[in-house]
Amino acid sequence: MFKQIVLVLSIGIATVAVLRSSGVQADNSTCTWTSEVTPDAVIRLGPVVGSNTQIGGFFYKGQQIMSFHHAHAMGYGSHVWSIGEEAPNEVIVFSGNQVLRAMSSRIIPSHPEPRRVIIVGLGSSLWYGQNSNWRADLTLLSAGEGFWRVSKQCPSFVRMSEPYDG
Repeated sequence: MFKQIVLVLSIGIATVAVLRSSGVQADNSTCTWTSEVTPDAVIRLGPVVGSNTQIGGFFYKGQQIMSFHHAHAMGYGSHVWSIGEEAPNEVIVFSGNQVLRAMSSRIIPSHPEPRRVIIVGLGSSLWYGQNSNWRADLTLLSAGEGFWRVSKQCPSFVRMSEPYDG
């Protein structure tokens, strides 16, 4: 199911995997983040590997347009994302409309649906990305700047080594 060659780099406190090739296929166990702007924009992530890292791809209209990596810094605290060899950016995690912090499980015992994220800087990465045609696609750019719904197949954001219990 997964075909990948990976080089792992340490950047600050976060470990981010740099993907050289990916073949993340969608199935009922695949972790997906789906744009609330358009269901044509989907991020598919493989299982957690190494230091709380997920490797996958950003798909638009059924085609992979870039690699995508998600990591949870040292298993606690900040969530980051990256593409290619770019420096990582933040992922802001929400439970419903409330920001979900590392200790939120002690404050909010059961996380209400939906689990959502904002992927900081994704719109800029698309604008300045490898394909200049993306600039003309306002739906794609809006997806990059909007909320993404996180599927139940994705691991817990509080501790990525644990399955989501919602």
